Amino acid sequence: MGTMTEKSLELANFLKSQSIFQVLDMNVLEDLSLLFTEAIYGPGQVVFREGDTPDGVYVIKSGSV
Repeated sequence: MGTMTEKSLELANFLKSQSIFQVLDMNVLEDLSLLFTEAIYGPGQVVFREGDTPDGVYVIKSGSV
């Protein structure tokens, strides 16, 4: 796929630590990490609402929803 950056490698390592992604090979996670976009939300900001049309997969790195 694309070229790994330090940021995408960091994301691949984070994904590997999450139970849903642990079964995937690190090479797959590195490629997958290139498709992710990091977004930072503050307290009270709306990420999505119940009933919204799905537009992606959200992985919470820190905090809660």
